[in-house]
Amino acid sequence: MSNMFDQTMTASSLSFSVPTLANSVQYAASNPDASQPGTPSDIGRIETDPAGPEVAARRNGETTPGQLYLKEARSRFRYYQYLTVQAIQQVDDEGFFYARGKDSNSIAIIVKHLIGNMRSRFTDFLTSDGEKPDRNRDDEFERFVRDTRERLEIALEHAWELVIDTVDEITEEMLTETVYIRSQPLSVLEAINRQLTHYSYHVGQIVYLAKQACGDDWKSLSIPKGRSDEFNREMMR
Repeated sequence: MSNMFDQTMTASSLSFSVPTLANSVQYAASNPDASQPGTPSDIGRIETDPAGPEVAARRNGETTPGQLYLKEARSRFRYYQYLTVQAIQQVDDEGFFYARGKDSNSIAIIVKHLIGNMRSRFTDFLTSDGEKPDRNRDDEFERFVRDTRERLEIALEHAWELVIDTVDEITEEMLTETVYIRSQPLSVLEAINRQLTHYSYHVGQIVYLAKQACGDDWKSLSIPKGRSDEFNREMMR
């Protein structure tokens, strides 16, 4: 079987590091004044527009249900990418590869599965079955010698770029078109929803495992304990 990661890497990309992954997130690029992860202003900027999603959408000329849906889908994918990068950035190599038992998955294995799924689902999204014939899903849950942390991080960055670039190209008119996953027909909207829920499930696992690995050193990616009132005041200003 061909190496899925070799197809996404170049010689120059091997110099990337975890901070480079964080810098690639569009959120960080478009919000240079954002606070550190876990602060109320940071969380608020990622998740919502202070004026509300409908007002924010109208500001950008997005007023129809399809346009509003695509805006939210794009925002969610970017947010899940942000959470993934910020969680991985906090763990050392031991935490990255640690699995509680033989039937448990490490952060590394979940990352590997996300990469395989993203490449399969979003390569030629509109024109080919989302389960590509060269995908070996079972191998995604095994660690091989080639599966170093650096290679997985680089491949994950490219996989997120593929997802986000593909969804950015989807128009409102395309949402009712038919695509296939394992020969089963879905509308484009259904296929996007399917991947949003799938990725949120695994990103949640990554965040949980990273938090357990970091212990007291964990920097919250949500509203920290005891700071809900501060968060609410920030959002309501």
